[in-house]
Amino acid sequence: MSRLLSTTLFTALIMGSSLATPTPVDKTPAKVVQARQDSQITDSSQLAAAISSFPADLSSIAAGISVGEAILTNIVPAPGPTSIPQLASEFSQIISKNPSNIFSSGAEILLNGFAGTSYLNLINSYLIESSTNNLNLIPPAQPIYPRASASDAPYSLSESDLRKAIYIPPGFTCGRVPPVLFLPGTAALAGQNFGPNYGKLLKDRKVADPVYVNIPDENLGDIQVAAEYAAYTVGYISGISGGRNVRFLFLFFFFLLFF
Repeated sequence: MSRLLSTTLFTALIMGSSLATPTPVDKTPAKVVQARQDSQITDSSQLAAAISSFPADLSSIAAGISVGEAILTNIVPAPGPTSIPQLASEFSQIISKNPSNIFSSGAEILLNGFAGTSYLNLINSYLIESSTNNLNLIPPAQPIYPRASASDAPYSLSESDLRKAIYIPPGFTCGRVPPVLFLPGTAALAGQNFGPNYGKLLKDRKVADPVYVNIPDENLGDIQVAAEYAAYTVGYISGISGGRNVRFLFLFFFFLLFF
């Protein structure tokens, strides 16, 4: 299991820079890979030494993946922060140390005990459940655009733009379980806000179907536009859920509101 989780994390961390890397010759320096696999990493100096040789190992695709996976697998996490101020301080130090190196920052986060065994769920929340470009092909039972009724205010956005902000997780029951919409706070996406906590809880206990409304630009735009995303999503999810009432959760300043 730890090997699978490390492979998943490594793939996520390296994905952002892999497209810019020239295609190398694929040859596996077995001795280098074996050395990484045999070395536990328990402090920052050991991690720095392992990462310092990493660019050379990337001369081979197979070796680069194997070495990166071995580094993450061999990290022995610290107990982790015990207070919010400590967490904020240590996390800030990590990010400032490696502002442009995704792999190094990710490895430091693991080493300092921030992620524990739940980092796969965190990755899922940030990379998948926070998507603002989703494909939702199921049409609602009744037309909801440009308006569901004659008294509705018109939308300023296209239906395509409104619908692609909706992330519907696999296993959505289309009304057999009550749907709950998650709307983000300011400067955030719904998947980031709710995926690792309330979304996971509802999904695990099968008491509601979580749906994430990932408003583009991290909800920093006009509040009227944000209201359009919310209104459209309520109509759309109800329309593909047999007309069921839709409840939603959103963050307003520091209060969690449930309707």
